[in-house]
Amino acid sequence: MADLPFRIAVVPHPLSDAGTPPPALVAGTRRSWLRPSRPEPFAASISMTGPVGFADEVLHEIESGFRRASRYTVTTSLSRALLAGHEAVRHENSLSLAEHSRCASAVVAAVRPNGLYVARSGAALVAPGRASDVWGTVGRAASDGPSDGSPEMGRESPPQVASELFSLEPGDVLLLVPGITSPTMRATTLSTVLRAPVNLGAVAELLKSAPLETAALVVWWPSVDTADEIDEPWMIWTHSSAERGARTPEQPIAEPEPLEDEPVGRPVDGLPAALYATEEGAKATSRARSAAVRIPGIAAWSRALPLIPLGILAVLAVVLLQGDLPFPGTGDISAAVEDGGGLIQQAVAESDRDASVRQLSQAIVTLDPYADRSAEARALLSQAHTVRDQRLGIVRVANAQRLPLAGGDGFRPAGVWKADGELFILDLGGQLLYRTDPSTRGLSNVLRPGEPVEGHPLGQPVTAAWSPPRGANTNGQLMVVDHTRSVIVLGPDGSVQRWWPPDNASWQRPGPSAATYDDFFLLDSERGEIRRYPARTPGAEGSVVASAAEEPRLASAIDLATDGNLYLLYADGEIAKLAPGSGRLPLDIAIPGRPLTAPVALFAHPDLDRLWVLEPREARVVELTTDGSYVRQYVFPPDLAEDAVALHVDATAGELRLLTPQQVVLVEFE
Repeated sequence: MADLPFRIAVVPHPLSDAGTPPPALVAGTRRSWLRPSRPEPFAASISMTGPVGFADEVLHEIESGFRRASRYTVTTSLSRALLAGHEAVRHENSLSLAEHSRCASAVVAAVRPNGLYVARSGAALVAPGRASDVWGTVGRAASDGPSDGSPEMGRESPPQVASELFSLEPGDVLLLVPGITSPTMRATTLSTVLRAPVNLGAVAELLKSAPLETAALVVWWPSVDTADEIDEPWMIWTHSSAERGARTPEQPIAEPEPLEDEPVGRPVDGLPAALYATEEGAKATSRARSAAVRIPGIAAWSRALPLIPLGILAVLAVVLLQGDLPFPGTGDISAAVEDGGGLIQQAVAESDRDASVRQLSQAIVTLDPYADRSAEARALLSQAHTVRDQRLGIVRVANAQRLPLAGGDGFRPAGVWKADGELFILDLGGQLLYRTDPSTRGLSNVLRPGEPVEGHPLGQPVTAAWSPPRGANTNGQLMVVDHTRSVIVLGPDGSVQRWWPPDNASWQRPGPSAATYDDFFLLDSERGEIRRYPARTPGAEGSVVASAAEEPRLASAIDLATDGNLYLLYADGEIAKLAPGSGRLPLDIAIPGRPLTAPVALFAHPDLDRLWVLEPREARVVELTTDGSYVRQYVFPPDLAEDAVALHVDATAGELRLLTPQQVVLVEFE
């Protein structure tokens, strides 16, 4: 066992209820008796989103998964622990309504003689500090993200797991925080948190950017000169031989006492002043004492003396049966292949899509650990992914064309529209409107602030929408609103018109816009209303067709689309459907696998009965009918879609385009 004097502290979220235990678990060394069990000191911390009240069950499954995996390496055992937690959350989600589903990020750690092994899944910050300097951070998700979904636990797709070994030295600190990532903070912030003595109040401040049901773990190897300064909420996690008492060569070497029987913390009144960085941090550190109740132990050895004869008989029985016990090797792989193949067969025969997807996800979890050692497991794993994609209507984008964009410094694209083989691109950073040149595949400037149009200099573009043609004998046009409250209309022949709506003085903060052949809709985010203007009648006055009275969240919409009706997209994934002037219409959206959680753009067209929703975090575009029914989803490689800001669909040509700050991505579909 490890001979390392580690201390550990649990830091709860500073804004959570004072009576709620933090979602973390710390366990000392375990002794195994009749059933093999991993003995290492173990700790886990999770960050959960969704309804509260399920963290204890997840932590129990995580630790049980680790202890059961006694025949594997410690890194594999930690991975299996996270997969066990994933299955617990996923199973609970399968029994709950979609709006009550949960997902979780987690960090787990185990102590070995060569250091601290850490595994993580989902968003997590792992920050090791050496003395007073931060010497490394590990953040983002556990990987670049799985190819078909979020790495968080509880999703239909299995989570990605990453593991590291940290060889700490006296004075070193390791910060483990699920639910946040290193890009959300500066290195100076981490340096402040990890500077000796460790500031647990500052750690609590970090948790303010994490979900409410989150706890941090801080592991510390005290230096010799600080070992006597340890107070609550620090707990003794592991011991060194020096702490158990020095021995001289003349003294007999005694067997050390079991770690479970030793105290896990020191009941000292008061806390060091260094722990109180803020008022919330002080509350958090005082509440961290309650985490000690999560440290399991066993009774004193004296209580077990009457059971020693029975224990001896049990050990003999285990030894006699040892020849029939399973050992790691081909038997494990064969069992996994058999179980995974059976689950796939059941899923193929299952008529219920949700049940089939659950069986396929279980098959993926079963087969994935053996795919690198067995060709049969790899083949079945590939089959499970393929069948699951078919059941979920997932189209994986493999061949995409790219149009690089060289917009220069400050380039911040916000919209893309196709017109007669050309593309218009709105740049809100440089306050420019570009048109692609088909011959050079470059960008040429169309509108520049300050240029005179209709006798007045152009203002800075604020929003734009494409008014599509109607039939074969009409043309489409791009309608741009600038900060001088004028509307600029660009025709496909290069013509430019400009007009000032007579009611434009009432505009306060123009936001997203959308257009049909007849109408131009403009959302005023400050007033919480949508105005409609005739798209083909310059200078006409507008009318309010939607307001916060019938749609309370209207002012917070991040995108607007129209096919005659209006579709409002909100940052949390909700889509509202409105009839102009008549209020909200029913729109029941059900996306199998995982719902929308962070979309950024929406597309609709008057000639189509479809909606397309862009969600870069999931690297996908979801296609729906205009009544909300699910059709399919296009899943992109993360590097193509993770920065996407807008999309455009030309259903006639079978073209789907994504706009990113680096490029325009084109996908052709049937």
